[in-house]
Amino acid sequence: MTSWSRIAAVCTVLAVGAAPVSAHAHDYAAGLALLTLVDPVESGRMPVAVAYPSEGSPGVTTLGPYRIDAARDAAPADGRFPLIVVSHGTGGDALGHHDSMTALARAGFIAAAVQHPRDNYRDDSGFGTDLQTFGRPLHIGALIDGMIVDPKLGARIDRERIGMLGHSAGGYTTMVVIGGRPNFALRADYMKANPNDPLMRRAQAINQERRRPDLALKSDPRVKTAIVMAPALGFVFDADGLAPIKASLRIYQAEADEVLPGPWNAERLRRLLPIAPEYDVIPGAGHYVFLAPCTEAFAKMAPMICTDPPGVDRVAIHMKLNAEMVEPDAVYRAEQRALSIGRVYRIYRQDGGLAAYVKHPVMTLLERFTIFADEGETQPLMGVKQRKLLQVNRCFDLFDPAGALIATLQRRAMRSILRDRWDLIDALGQPIGSVDEVGFALARRFIKFLPHHWRMHLAGDAVAALDQRFTLVRKRVEIDLTPNRGRIDPNVAFAAAILLMHEVHSAASDIASDAAPAVDL
Repeated sequence: MTSWSRIAAVCTVLAVGAAPVSAHAHDYAAGLALLTLVDPVESGRMPVAVAYPSEGSPGVTTLGPYRIDAARDAAPADGRFPLIVVSHGTGGDALGHHDSMTALARAGFIAAAVQHPRDNYRDDSGFGTDLQTFGRPLHIGALIDGMIVDPKLGARIDRERIGMLGHSAGGYTTMVVIGGRPNFALRADYMKANPNDPLMRRAQAINQERRRPDLALKSDPRVKTAIVMAPALGFVFDADGLAPIKASLRIYQAEADEVLPGPWNAERLRRLLPIAPEYDVIPGAGHYVFLAPCTEAFAKMAPMICTDPPGVDRVAIHMKLNAEMVEPDAVYRAEQRALSIGRVYRIYRQDGGLAAYVKHPVMTLLERFTIFADEGETQPLMGVKQRKLLQVNRCFDLFDPAGALIATLQRRAMRSILRDRWDLIDALGQPIGSVDEVGFALARRFIKFLPHHWRMHLAGDAVAALDQRFTLVRKRVEIDLTPNRGRIDPNVAFAAAILLMHEVHSAASDIASDAAPAVDL
């Protein structure tokens, strides 16, 4: 799993002690608020819809053609929650993705969507001009600013955990916000290859020049992860323009997109991004499949955006999409090549993509390493550092990328003689869980080829299974986070797996060190 490879995966923190409330600490009801902010481009009104976690009863709100599974103006739940900002496509509105927003709210996120001025269903007069291409990212910055000072929800937003969701032109907006630099001169290559594209011909007919030359493209480093769906204007990004992007990213492509052909948009971004994004294709689907499923009345009003190709079930697709937005990947495998030089660990997702990478220093007295999202070691996920050199109950502190202590894994020496036992301790020093060896632990002390099995518990509940698998050329541990439901950061399980893999292959030295007295260094 890359850093923030799913919005939920990186927004999850250790849900204990003084840590902020995490996504999936438990299920919430969804509340709905409608706000108005000031358009930073033309100083007009900028409508905003917000779905947020509530401890109240579930409710339904009907607004225009939308039936929204959220209670209007419900009391927000206590705690601090990740913020997800949402950018709709051209001609859309702030409620076009209401089902995804309410799914996020029920999972412990605050989801805020802006209705982009001059590019919405009421007024699309900015289409194809800099009011759209330059203005949209500025709208998102103003949305974040407005949310964090909102009198009702601002104090409940964790400012360090902000993600973004964008569809179509909102996908373009997202790419700019996370650091992409478009080169609009590249449009000529696209027009040469696609001279009959109605969207580009319409944009060119509207305006050949910039209306607001004073506007500048602006990214927002507060947004650390993103999901884009059927992104527009992929052809205005080249490798140089995508090089600054460090945020983790997931891209969805509609296989039968009739509006934005994949080779020039989603597929192009996938190919040129410096760090490969997670990527998924929705079989047979058209461009508008990512909009919320329509009510019967809305489908009659807007058949173009509500009707899917034969065999495409938008409701089922959204159940899958929304689950993926709020649930991190569940199963991984940690590997170390048996004949490799040094200690290099790679952790893979089920789809074979790299989730984490560790190049463990060899010539160090204290065990310490950093878990990265990429082999280039540009995206740190977590730091691990042994607290003392000689210690009966050895402690390994886990730090977030900013250096803040998240948790500690402490090996219990005496309790590990027959069966491995590690305590999981929160940042305040309070025991909150454990990692326990299970199965024929004693036999494994004498028969080395027997695989090891561990179970990670949090507050008495199982959150992960770590199972050693033997191969001829690799040391492997499978990590199953299916029972986790977001209660613990997957990187904590990754750190535990790497430490346990090292322990298994240095058991003799461990027994000797367990008997040594603690020494502060």
